[in-house]
This record gives sequence, structure tokens and C-alpha cells, in this order.
Amino acid sequence: MSVFYLLSNNYINDLIVHRFDFSNEELLAYYISFLKALSLKLNERTIHFFFNSQANDFPLYTEAVKFFNNPEVNIFFFSSSKINQLVSLSRQWSGSPSALCL
Repeated sequence: MSVFYLLSNNYINDLIVHRFDFSNEELLAYYISFLKALSLKLNERTIHFFFNSQANDFPLYTEAVKFFNNPEVNIFFFSSSKINQLVSLSRQWSGSPSALCL
């Protein structure tokens, strides 16, 4: 129940899209770990928490796409798996599947 409370405000999406300095490799590693931890909570019941209705997008998807061409193998695999997961979930979700621009 507490996870739902933490995700229920749009603050989590604001944190996801915050502009961090990813030239710092340690910060990038922490950020990717943060996104991985959030994505573990992503399912049919929680997908609406990750949808930003004001911007009409999925910040987790947007950020995953940014790292798709990353030369670091772990980051690339994270990115591609999150893209696939979000596309699959968006097709099941009745909220706004067009938000992923598919």
C-alpha cells in the first residue's frame, strides 16, 4: 500500500525526467538502478502511476529510449527490456496507449 502512495503523485515522474549530469558515470549507474527499481513495480495495476497526463507521455519510456544506444551493455539491455515491457503493457492499458506514440 505504501508503494501506491509514493507513486500516486506525479513527483516520481518529475524525478524520472530531471536533467542529471550523466557525464558522471557513478551518477548514471545510480540513475539506471533507480529506474530498474521503479520498473520492478511496473505492471497492469501500477502503469497509470508512470503516465504523466499533463505531458501525455510515459517518462519511464522516454528515459529508456534515451539510453537505447548506450555503449554500456547493461544500460542497453535495461533500455531495450523496458521499452518492450512498456509497449506490451500499454497495449493492455485502457488509459492512453497512444501516449507511447506507437
